[in-house]
Amino acid sequence: MHKRFLRIGSLLMAFSVLLGAFGAHSLKTLLDESSMQAYHTAVLYHMVHAVGMIIASLIYKRYQTPSTRWALYFFLAGLICFSGSLYAIAIGKVIGFSFPTFFNLITPLGGVLFIIGWIALFFGVPSEKEGEQPESRQ
Repeated sequence: MHKRFLRIGSLLMAFSVLLGAFGAHSLKTLLDESSMQAYHTAVLYHMVHAVGMIIASLIYKRYQTPSTRWALYFFLAGLICFSGSLYAIAIGKVIGFSFPTFFNLITPLGGVLFIIGWIALFFGVPSEKEGEQPESRQ
């Protein structure tokens, strides 16, 4: 499972760079400052959480806890909801499409999913009290 999420995280990183470049070069003249800032926020959170998925994949490989597995799913869902909704709103403005008002609730839902993912990752790493041997220092 960790290899699948390593691949997904890597592809998401590639897409974040692609979408960042697209925004910087193609959308800059088409969006107002507020929309452009929201788009940049989408790219930033996209990158951070793609890296988070890669890190969580490696942690899952090591400990294989259910909480770490859930963290991966929450990061992916959060990325789709948070960054995806901001991308959609920005592109919608460019093509003249207006999303229904309730669509704006998807972005904060994505933020909540990110938070839950980070908390799940915290609980997914066993403490030394749970049988983990501290690494020897040489």
